[in-house]
Amino acid sequence: GKSTLASSLVRDYSFELYACDAFETPHVQRSSFVAQPTLYSARALNFGQHFMRDPEDLLEFELKFYREEWAFILEDLKNKTGPVLLEGAACMPELVPLEWSAVWLVTTPDFQRYHYAQRPWIQGVLKGAPNPEVAFENWMARDELFAQHVVKQCQRLNRLFLVVDGSQTLQQTLEWTRKALNF
Repeated sequence: GKSTLASSLVRDYSFELYACDAFETPHVQRSSFVAQPTLYSARALNFGQHFMRDPEDLLEFELKFYREEWAFILEDLKNKTGPVLLEGAACMPELVPLEWSAVWLVTTPDFQRYHYAQRPWIQGVLKGAPNPEVAFENWMARDELFAQHVVKQCQRLNRLFLVVDGSQTLQQTLEWTRKALNF
């Protein structure tokens, strides 16, 4: 629902959407071994093999990856002339300037697992894993740790977040977001 929510806000308020995931590959290609070693290492990453790692190691990799990528995101945003809505996990609370209007939607583990298991592209990501079921579980455990990390950052920085568990409709989540952002 995060992408759907972002699309609604973009349509209703004439924002330009910057979906961080869409720029991940170009950022990896622009990275250098010296300046962005984690980002650079993703050039040769086999995600099936990658997700066979321990969830704590996966989290550490993801945090380093997004911290290194953030400079590229900021560089991309310099050329924008109107309001931009950023969407994506790379927008960690620790990185987003406090003066920017921002909210975070954090899914519960059950909600995340259920919805990810429904996505048809998951099997392609896990291709090459010696055990796709274990790789998927490690991925979901990593995402749970990432969600906990984001919540802790939001609390520490006094940033707004909503835990999404499926009990609210998309419209209710959209209304909460509008109110939280004073739209």
